[in-house]
Amino acid sequence: PAGFPADMPIYAGARLAFGQAAVGIFTVGWVSDDDQEKIKAFYLQNLSAQGWKMDGVSDFGSQVVITASKGGRSAMLGLEPSEDAQVGGKTRISLNLTSY
Repeated sequence: PAGFPADMPIYAGARLAFGQAAVGIFTVGWVSDDDQEKIKAFYLQNLSAQGWKMDGVSDFGSQVVITASKGGRSAMLGLEPSEDAQVGGKTRISLNLTSY
């Protein structure tokens, strides 16, 4: 979406599935052909490299949730199997990014 922050990493090769923006809020989803562990490692490394503070990583079996914060913003990334035949892919990446 327009105005998406440059310091929020986007996984290379991921295809945009949806994106919405409102004042202080971005909700974006991508799909990737890579597995969750590879994508999780990318976000853990690249969020930190962009100055994001890792607030938590939770593994719920088929879903991984990564939370991070930076400069009055909060990010929650969800990684889960993609089960939508229309968008394809192996892993769905969901991001909720808010300003507070």
